[in-house]
Amino acid sequence: MYEDEYITEQELKDAIIQGITIQFRKNVMEIKAPHFVWWIIEELEAKYGTGTLSK
Repeated sequence: MYEDEYITEQELKDAIIQGITIQFRKNVMEIKAPHFVWWIIEELEAKYGTGTLSK
């Protein structure tokens, strides 16, 4: 974004500093039936395309 002049150099520096301090949480949700979840994902990708779910 900086190279394309959407943000200033100061905004870039602020974003880098802020990004360093971000603490990510661990996923605590357990999938009870992963085989079913993966099957549904495969079916949806086959019907709507590979990138659709990630959008």
